[in-house]
Amino acid sequence: MPLRIDSAQAGLVMMSMTFLSLISGLVMERRRGEISLLASRGGSPAQIVLLQALEAILLSAVALGPGLALAAALALLMGSTLSF
Repeated sequence: MPLRIDSAQAGLVMMSMTFLSLISGLVMERRRGEISLLASRGGSPAQIVLLQALEAILLSAVALGPGLALAAALALLMGSTLSF
């Protein structure tokens, strides 16, 4: 069965993508000083990218368990509500 997306879902996806893009831009702007400090102390671009990637992987791994538990709890809550 083909995946069907209506206009409301497409709008929600576009709004979410825009929000994530804006937030990631703000995060990178705040970290610009940290990145320039690492570069001025002799860090190569590859080392800085590796450090950023390792940090993202570690944070994702730590957040995975609580995030899945919260998602499951919210799914149960939404499933128990009366539809309109």
